[in-house]
Parts: sequence; C-alpha cells; structure tokens
Amino acid sequence: MTQVRCEECKRDFGSEDALRQHNNSKHSAHEGGSRKKLTYGQKNSVRNWLIFIIVFLVLVGGITYLTIKNSSSGTTSGKYSGLSFREVCAKTGGMWMIMGPTQNYIPTDQPACYGCMQRDGDHICEKERYLQTLSA
Repeated sequence: MTQVRCEECKRDFGSEDALRQHNNSKHSAHEGGSRKKLTYGQKNSVRNWLIFIIVFLVLVGGITYLTIKNSSSGTTSGKYSGLSFREVCAKTGGMWMIMGPTQNYIPTDQPACYGCMQRDGDHICEKERYLQTLSA
C-alpha cells in the first residue's frame, strides 16, 4: 500500500482519495476546495463592519430602552396631565376643600384657596406643587 503525504501539514494518508478529502476539508486553497480563505484586508473589513453593527445595535437598543422607560414609567405630572387638579386630588387619596395652605402642618400666610388636603395633613393650592409632593 502506497502512502501519500500532505505537503502542508506533513500527515500521511493511505490513498489519493483520502488526501483529496483531507485537503478539501483542511486546506481549502488546494484544487477542488470549497472554501476560500479571506485575505487580511477582507478580515479587517468584516471585523470593522461587525464592530459597527454591534455598536449601532447597542445604541439603538439603549435609546429605545430609555424612551420606553421614560414614557411607560411616566413622570407624575405626565401621568395626571389630562386631569384637573380636583380629579388628581381625588385619584391620589386627597380631599378637595377650601382652606388656607399649609406646609409641614403649619399654616402659611397665604389666603384660603381651593386645594387638596394631603393624607399627611398639608393643604396645597397649586396642581404642580401638589404633583411634586407626590413624586417625592
């Protein structure tokens, strides 16, 4: 039985067919090979495109995440933007009444107004200030 040798990796094979199969699967540059090796420039190009695509996808994903997070969690003022101050007061467990405003349970020197009495006892007359206390 004649031995044939692969000149590239110095392995011996029992037949020409075995050597041809070896060359086709291991050394695609040989005649009849189905795969072609990429040149250094082609490898760099593929690598650069992959890096670009990955960075692009991470950026798009991050922006999408932040957009969805900000819109779905909703700021307190955005959550109640379509409601009147009186409706916000009712929905948040406050009590609508006319009274002088208070801060930290102490009456302020401002005149009485329609506003929301919070559960903790403060009476607030402005919707925006009331919404700020909800988010705090």
